[in-house]
Amino acid sequence: MARRGMSREQAMADYVALVNRLKAEESLEA
Repeated sequence: MARRGMSREQAMADYVALVNRLKAEESLEA
């Protein structure tokens, strides 16, 4: 966490969280 720059794992986790949030919003609208 203290390192400068995101590790690939952290970037992946952030991307997955973003996609999941978008899917959840789409399902709520539908």
